[in-house]
Amino acid sequence: MLIACHRSSNKDDDNILARAYDDYLYESDLEGVIPEGTHARDSLILVKNFINNWIKEKLLAHKAENNLTKEQKDFSQQLEEYRNSLIIYEYERKLIQQELDTLVLFKEIEQYYDNYKHNFILKEDIFLIDYLILDKESPLIEKFRLLLNSGKPEDKDTLQHLCPVHTIDFNLAHDYWLTLPVLIRTFPFHSFNQDDFKSSMDHFQFENNGRIYLFTVKEYIIKDNIAPLGFVKKNIKEIIINKRKAELL
Repeated sequence: MLIACHRSSNKDDDNILARAYDDYLYESDLEGVIPEGTHARDSLILVKNFINNWIKEKLLAHKAENNLTKEQKDFSQQLEEYRNSLIIYEYERKLIQQELDTLVLFKEIEQYYDNYKHNFILKEDIFLIDYLILDKESPLIEKFRLLLNSGKPEDKDTLQHLCPVHTIDFNLAHDYWLTLPVLIRTFPFHSFNQDDFKSSMDHFQFENNGRIYLFTVKEYIIKDNIAPLGFVKKNIKEIIINKRKAELL
């Protein structure tokens, strides 16, 4: 094994940086190893590491070559299987890309849910909530609180109109179901727990970091019950699309 830097007669106008038995590492092989703008000292470290790793790999390959039987070194079958798997994967990917219909109508989701709802059993309690997040200094906090707590359809419409302009964030969707762990990760409840949510029916608020959080817990369902459609509709859509994939293939 040799580490050197000189001209090679086998590769025109290219310097040999290292040699391991009959394998040569040329200067041109370093193309792309050093990112543009790298400091000279760091460049030298990257080159040295690349050369050392190249030498180690070649030495290990040479050792393996000399210590394995002819049968052990015959990877033709594995390579053929791997090649076939790549071809099949690419064919299936292109087929799905070109032929798969990813549009799932709500009535399809609803029908699937009606047929298989007993497969969707809750593993955790879930909560159906509306929420508004406002700046602590907002003059509309009390107005928003009254509108959120009223439960009247016309007040919900008013909120839908006002919230995009006057809140930091909000949700008024009719099917915004969340588990408690997701709620805790999403909002800065700190000491709030599951019992607090259940006992806070219907409304509560808190302040954190200059913001006012207004919540309405409209409903909750405890675990081991059938999940509502709104909680599982995304999963059902994926199931329907995956079934279409299977039928294509």
